[in-house]
Amino acid sequence: MVTGATRREGFNVFDIQKQMDEWIANKTLIALTIVGPTTGRKYAYGKILKFQPSDNLLIFYDDDLKQVRNISLLEIEDLQPSTTPQSTNPKVKSPSKVLESLTSHVKAQQEAIQVIRELPPEELSALLPLLKVLAKKSSGKKNSR
Repeated sequence: MVTGATRREGFNVFDIQKQMDEWIANKTLIALTIVGPTTGRKYAYGKILKFQPSDNLLIFYDDDLKQVRNISLLEIEDLQPSTTPQSTNPKVKSPSKVLESLTSHVKAQQEAIQVIRELPPEELSALLPLLKVLAKKSSGKKNSR
């Protein structure tokens, strides 16, 4: 982990350059914490393309934004290899989470159908208006997305 790269005790520019060169060569996924005076704390995940300590600059490919960013070394609060790819976009779900959600919905639907099949006709008649209201609300939500 390289924290406050230009200020951390025990590190010199050559150690940092060596580490950066290794991460660049291996195309290591990096978790980056950036603190700006107006933007506050931001997180980014991507790869280091170039390290220029003489210009106080890190050229970084942000995987979430799909763009190259020039980041001042003074803005970097934390910089380390990421153990797992993470998204900074809260709307993006991992494929396993999407599959888990779909599986859960299918199971609930199958269970509801089974319960409805087991209901006596008079109770099913009483339940039908509620099912229609729920179906109407559900289709309204789908259309508004």
